[in-house]
Amino acid sequence: MNDLPINVYSVATVREIDRAAIEQTGVPGYALMERAAGAAVREALASYPNARRWQIVCGAGNNAGDGYVVARLAASQGIVVSVLSVADPESLAGDAATAYGDFTAEGGRAMPWTGAIDPDTELLVDALLGSGLTRDVDGDYAEAVAAINAADAKGFGAGHSDRATRGYRQGTRMRGSGRNNHDVCRTEARTVSRRRC
Repeated sequence: MNDLPINVYSVATVREIDRAAIEQTGVPGYALMERAAGAAVREALASYPNARRWQIVCGAGNNAGDGYVVARLAASQGIVVSVLSVADPESLAGDAATAYGDFTAEGGRAMPWTGAIDPDTELLVDALLGSGLTRDVDGDYAEAVAAINAADAKGFGAGHSDRATRGYRQGTRMRGSGRNNHDVCRTEARTVSRRRC
């Protein structure tokens, strides 16, 4: 897996790829989300085969949608899944709301963020923030980022590969002002269906 090439795209380029896929080829946005989450689950299962207890931490927007799809697909593979939601999932819109609806329709339940990661988690899936972040990270989001970074569990980003999210997991994306100053998305050959980073 480490020998796969990494392609680096600007956020604007990834958004244009998404737009073209949706508008020009007729691929629905939710189908792209499911493909990205499916690729993430496959890679997580291959990379962490002994991790049978996953916790997904969801925010708002399409990154949260990625997380709910990851949770649903992982549960269908026999993984014990728990979901913490920093944002009220009932407030989600569009593809993210569809993802949450599908997750709950299959018996999934999201618990509200209470400030702590389950210490028994073997794989922690970050579905907090995506390329749409344009503000300082504060409040419950900052608390969740700190908890994710401090957790003993292996870390993985919803909808993207571990190598693509390792810097975020280690906190490089949140240093300094707390703004998302990264304007690139990384995809590996196996996860080119990734919607956003």
